[in-house]
Amino acid sequence: MPAEKVAICVPVRVAPPGVWFAHFNEFLNHLNEIGQPYKLFPLHDPTNNISIIRETLAERVLEDGTCPWMLWFDDDVFFPMNVLELFFETGKKACSGIYWNRHNNVAAPLLQKFPDKQAAYPYWGFETETLFPIHAAGFGCFFINVEVFNHLIRPWFDVVMAGMGEDIFFCYRLSATPQVVELGYELYAEAKAVCKHLVMTDGVPSYLPDEETWRIVNEFYA
Repeated sequence: MPAEKVAICVPVRVAPPGVWFAHFNEFLNHLNEIGQPYKLFPLHDPTNNISIIRETLAERVLEDGTCPWMLWFDDDVFFPMNVLELFFETGKKACSGIYWNRHNNVAAPLLQKFPDKQAAYPYWGFETETLFPIHAAGFGCFFINVEVFNHLIRPWFDVVMAGMGEDIFFCYRLSATPQVVELGYELYAEAKAVCKHLVMTDGVPSYLPDEETWRIVNEFYA
């Protein structure tokens, strides 16, 4: 596994659940055990403006200048302990794990495509345990080379289209910048990096994919 230093970026709007902290600490212990160098870049912003939080975190990583890679986590996504190894093994400069969210009351993978460049739509067609190209992904579990930020115009993160969050906007801007694509920054998803997403439905916490969603996915791609 490469010994290149990784910036671990965690935007925080409200206090994360204790179970996530325990999971995150276990991950840091894993990195220490395998000798992977990293630096933490957490940021709490009570204004809840996630675009500003992400923009500020990226600025801090670039200003620090010691980490050639960024690994982004959201504090409601539970990722595999070996997720960093999986991302490095792909050999790609931009890669996402897979986690689910609610889309029109249906559990959908938070991977997207822009068929008409007017809106983002869920990406349904993927096979399990493969690496495949996508147009966009949420930043709940997202790995990218820091260099790309030097080739994109600002802001990197914004909300300008209906149904497109600040992280999807970043991916849209990446894919729409020819010189970035020429540098090898096509976006991929690693289907081995399956995560669980803590969601609230009418105040009740649950995890996606739930058993029914996972059953349907496995049957569809069997």
